[in-house]
Amino acid sequence: MKENELSPNGKRVGPDGRPVLSNVGEVLVTPQEEAQKRAMQELWDKAQGSSPNPVAAQALGQIQAQRGGGPVDYYGRNQAWVLPGEHVYNTVLSPDQEAAFRQWVLANKAPFQPDERVSDYDMRGFWSALQSGDPRARSAIDPNDRRLHYPDYWKTPYHQSFSNESQWADPAKAPRWNERDQLVLPDGTVLYDDRAPKGGER
Repeated sequence: MKENELSPNGKRVGPDGRPVLSNVGEVLVTPQEEAQKRAMQELWDKAQGSSPNPVAAQALGQIQAQRGGGPVDYYGRNQAWVLPGEHVYNTVLSPDQEAAFRQWVLANKAPFQPDERVSDYDMRGFWSALQSGDPRARSAIDPNDRRLHYPDYWKTPYHQSFSNESQWADPAKAPRWNERDQLVLPDGTVLYDDRAPKGGER
């Protein structure tokens, strides 16, 4: 099956038969999973509303805990800054490339789960660029938390610190980094502070 070809059930899939992401960030899979995604988004919207709904907030907390506080937490916020059009947020590799990529993830202890359907970072895209000698494909230790960090270029809209440097961001609208390592909106609102204590991330 070719990349982005439609399967018999009308779903867009990659060459390995796995579903790919659409421009609205949903994984194109079963109707049940799509219904679950909608339900999660409704809970998120209720929990973020002006009059807090404790039941919705508790349910959202359970979903976040179940997903390990996963990338679904940030997509709703970031979608306003995504370039228009259809996007595939996870690079699809050939079977041989996928095997090499997974070996690279293990050997380099990359903070990435290859079996996750939705990811906040296109690590396959980073790896592919690294293999081709792309100068953007460089990792480094973040001086603020002393953890391995990867370039914003491959951050998907599911990432907590999605910025104007992402390939999927509208550079005119998306938040940008300031000289204090803060991700800020044009009005100065700080969305993320890289110097604040936190857990591991890309």
